[in-house]
Amino acid sequence: MLEPWEQSLFNCVIFGVCAFVEILLKAVGDAPILKQNKWTVDEKKTVAELCIFLRSYMKLNDSDSLLLFINQCFAPSPDQTVRNLKDCFAPGDSKLVINYSKTQAWG
Repeated sequence: MLEPWEQSLFNCVIFGVCAFVEILLKAVGDAPILKQNKWTVDEKKTVAELCIFLRSYMKLNDSDSLLLFINQCFAPSPDQTVRNLKDCFAPGDSKLVINYSKTQAWG
């Protein structure tokens, strides 16, 4: 029997079917609240790619900072994949909760 991550990798390589991760974005502090806070993201996307998307979606200036936090406690490194974060911090079928802020909030 294959582990879920092994099955996902197998499906992606053999059949070209890649998995997605459901994320829930929550505003912290003075960050603007998103109209859509639930997203489905390709599991191979990195935190850096997610941050770039959010900056453009929220129409932030280049001078504005955007910080992402997992479980209200730490900021993941930009090269972490969404799949790795989901496996570690959102077990089972639960959504990965990502808090975002324009100022330092936790960690």
